[in-house]
Amino acid sequence: MSGFVVVPPRDYVTELLRVAGRFAASEQYQSLDVEERACAGLVFAAFARFFEASFADPQAVEECSSAIEHFVSVNDPEAHNLIVTEVFEGFRQPELSVGVLQPLSRALYHRWIGR
Repeated sequence: MSGFVVVPPRDYVTELLRVAGRFAASEQYQSLDVEERACAGLVFAAFARFFEASFADPQAVEECSSAIEHFVSVNDPEAHNLIVTEVFEGFRQPELSVGVLQPLSRALYHRWIGR
């Protein structure tokens, strides 16, 4: 078999840290050890905690909602899965969190929740 190209997996953690720089400097991310930082699911779960802890900082909320929208807007089922299973499921204050999501993210949340 020839003519195929092996595509390395996306580095979701690096991408998240790039689009959400405030999260990279946060207590939630800094508390993860090196092994945990290599696990996208754990990093995205920490991101969800940071997002909700940042409601008093409009710039952080905007950056986080833009980061979520970024991952939802790509045609990548694995990225969508990380957002749903680690971010949306991690919401402790969904009534507030969903209210600040951008359009594609809010639509994905409502499809996931069944509304």
